[in-house]
Amino acid sequence: MKKGHVALFLLVLLVGSFLRLYEAGRPLLWIDEITVVGYGDDQHTASQIIGDIYTAAFKGPTGQHMPFQYVLINGFLHLYKGLGVEPSEFWLRFPFILFGIATLPVVFFAVRKVYSSSTALWVMAFTAVSFFHVYQSRDATSYAPLLFFLALNLWGLAGFICASDSSLRGKIGYGALVLAGAMGALFTHMTAWLFLIAEGLVVGVSMIVRLVQLRASPKSALWAEAGRFFWPAVLLLIGTLPFVSLVLRGMDNFNASTDGGPVDGLSLSLLAYQLACFGWGREGGRLAGFALVLGVGLAVALLLRKEDRTRSAFVFALLLVPSVLFFAFLQRGFFPRYLSIVFLPMTVFVGIGVEALTSGAARGLRLKGRMQTLPAVLFWGLLLLWSAAPYRTLFAMTDKFVPMSHIRNWLGAQLPAGGLYVWRNGYNMREIPQAYPVTDRQAAFACYPNSGIPAQVLDWQRQNAQSFFERFPKAVMLADVGDEKEEYWRWMGTYFVRRQSFRDDTLSRLWQWGLSPHGASIPASPAYLAYYNEEPDILARRARNTGGSVWPVDPGWRYLQVRDGQLFAAPQGDATLRVQRSSAAPASVRLTLRGVVVQPGSFSVRQVFADGRRGEVRNASFSQNGEAELVVGPFELQGTDNYLQLSQFPVDSVNMLIYSFSLSSVEITETQSQKQEMGAVHGK
Repeated sequence: MKKGHVALFLLVLLVGSFLRLYEAGRPLLWIDEITVVGYGDDQHTASQIIGDIYTAAFKGPTGQHMPFQYVLINGFLHLYKGLGVEPSEFWLRFPFILFGIATLPVVFFAVRKVYSSSTALWVMAFTAVSFFHVYQSRDATSYAPLLFFLALNLWGLAGFICASDSSLRGKIGYGALVLAGAMGALFTHMTAWLFLIAEGLVVGVSMIVRLVQLRASPKSALWAEAGRFFWPAVLLLIGTLPFVSLVLRGMDNFNASTDGGPVDGLSLSLLAYQLACFGWGREGGRLAGFALVLGVGLAVALLLRKEDRTRSAFVFALLLVPSVLFFAFLQRGFFPRYLSIVFLPMTVFVGIGVEALTSGAARGLRLKGRMQTLPAVLFWGLLLLWSAAPYRTLFAMTDKFVPMSHIRNWLGAQLPAGGLYVWRNGYNMREIPQAYPVTDRQAAFACYPNSGIPAQVLDWQRQNAQSFFERFPKAVMLADVGDEKEEYWRWMGTYFVRRQSFRDDTLSRLWQWGLSPHGASIPASPAYLAYYNEEPDILARRARNTGGSVWPVDPGWRYLQVRDGQLFAAPQGDATLRVQRSSAAPASVRLTLRGVVVQPGSFSVRQVFADGRRGEVRNASFSQNGEAELVVGPFELQGTDNYLQLSQFPVDSVNMLIYSFSLSSVEITETQSQKQEMGAVHGK
């Protein structure tokens, strides 16, 4: 390789590394990354992960995903643990970034086996600055490793078919690349099957065509030529065999998992967006420019360069056949990353096209010496200008899909320490709070939506969710936009006075440019609404209750939810109840707590007046496990606002799960006062 080419190679590698590493830890993990990190955590070993996926056969928590991404993050999590490194977002993505960076030199060496070093540099450069490849390299999912292994496989295949090195050592090296690339790709992603099946077909057809062309040659020449294709085909077969049993075992589960969902077919709009995603976008001439360059590359490689025509036809087949197979077998909604398998063959023709255009321009303008590079420099200047805004957006991104950072920040500011928020759709709890807990705030769910839930269960879920906010009025409901239009959730629109919307504009900007990783069908991030009431709203609603209202005041309470959705409260140390009345006239009330006794214990309840004065203490004990009703009092209320402070014994345990709080008026006599002073417990 020439000195100039070496310098350009290193420059491209440096730029590509920068684009993949810079601010890679800024965005929060999104749901696919959360799943990868969660399933590959350091509580498992690699062998356990592989065994579980094989046993589940596409029916377990990993769905139709192959093991490599989980094994990769698992290995690095064990490494970080040993080194004492905190696995932040950057370090969780780091192993995948390494695969993205490593793909660049592999692409260069693979293309150089087929074409020239200058063509290989162009293809490497386009891969290095490709927004699609950069984005996938910065994502802790399987696509960066998949592209690396496919490039490795193509390097070995090109070495067998195109290289002049026919030594045993060379064949062993290229064979190792073919085998490692094929097995690595299959271990990484199911779509690798489509590419490798196409590759096997193309290799077989090419061998037959080549032997027919050389049928008059000596047998030794025929065998030597056949070996260029035969051994890669054998290695491909060997590489796929270990994975056949998994696919056969899981085929029924794979088909069942894709039934009933949206299915995308090939269309002009989908093809245009795919080209925009693989290319430079779709606005301001970007898509037209990319299509022109790709078309020129195809024409030059397949029609004009006779010396490269056969090899280019082989590469074109690796672009066309997997695409046809993909859409023939596609049984689900489409995202651009699903066609990653043809990204590298397409980029080869883009590199050929730009090289032909820039060198042709230099010849047409009769440029000499260093001026011959002027068209290439101008082209790269235009491409970098086009790419500046998308990359600025990428580097500033905080959320890749769900606007989690916005939701977390708002909840932290809106709710007091210990405050409660409720997801209408419990599936969203995979991200908040499981992956990203809101510090010192507590989460619950209203329901887990499912099309098969009976109407009576849906109605119970509605009533149960409404009861959360009657008992805990400062809680926040988080819902998808449009939830309140559903029959069982219309009450949210009238019960809550205030709303806060959450949306991240990053995805919509990328979509507008034609660079959204989620494709044309998802033009923006999901939008969410927080439904809530402020204190004036709560007091206005509670003022209608002439008997007085009581509710927990955070912090001091722990909220516990059982599987069916029922929500309980339990004191943590000293916990406070607020008592609010519409009348300031003195009154005597009893406090009734209904719930489930977990273990024997007692409550001490002290009255605290609005001005801070402390009143008498009432005590109540409970000894029988099970449902119970605890009555404590009486308490002499003064003014509209009063507080009751609960202390439980034993202190550091959950003794009673409280389901409801209520007040009842008491006509005080001396006898009643003596009887009620210690409180009472009634089993239910």
